[in-house]
Amino acid sequence: MERMLMVAGGPLSPDHLYQEIKDYSSRIMAIDSGAATLLRMGIKPDVLLGDFDSLPATDLEILLRDGVEFLRFPAEKDQTDLELALEWAAKQGVRELRVWGALGGRLDHTLANIGLLLKGAQLGLTVWLVDPHHEIRVFENYLHLTAKPGWAVSLIPLFTAKGVLTRGLKYPLNRETLHFNEGRGLHNSFVAEEAEVFVEEGTLLLVCFAEVLDQTGGSMP
Repeated sequence: MERMLMVAGGPLSPDHLYQEIKDYSSRIMAIDSGAATLLRMGIKPDVLLGDFDSLPATDLEILLRDGVEFLRFPAEKDQTDLELALEWAAKQGVRELRVWGALGGRLDHTLANIGLLLKGAQLGLTVWLVDPHHEIRVFENYLHLTAKPGWAVSLIPLFTAKGVLTRGLKYPLNRETLHFNEGRGLHNSFVAEEAEVFVEEGTLLLVCFAEVLDQTGGSMP
């Protein structure tokens, strides 16, 4: 499975991003002003995509001079830069994406980016939206999780999920139906080193989160 790391232009922690780049070998795509963050960190992306309405012209010149692969789109378009990036990645044979800088900031952007997790799944991609305290993805049918100290999980249906069964979590679900307008799947804790979630019908949004928000973040398989 080919992995790719994407860095978008929203809020992020350079220290945590640097640690992920150090720990996981993968290609890096900068999405528009996400390139500015990488340049300040001394990191050159492999691919640059966007309409570049928010990337300083000097940063763009530096990256073009360094020979970074360059994918430019018009500012007035029907898709966001992240949506275009997912489509491009799928065509390149990428199967797993970890996206930084897509959570926080403007609420409409955050909600739209969470919605794009469904688009990623339709394209055959496993997409994680990541910040120091959250790792978010969607899934159907089955998911295996490895516990990490200090982290918990929420399971949010999009928009009804039937036959949800969990193993290895403190508050078990036994083939239950979860609804988007209810909080049944929120905040569950690990009671084993591994956990499993089975879904008979529907899609779940998995939110892995640090229970203590100033705790150092990290990766969750």
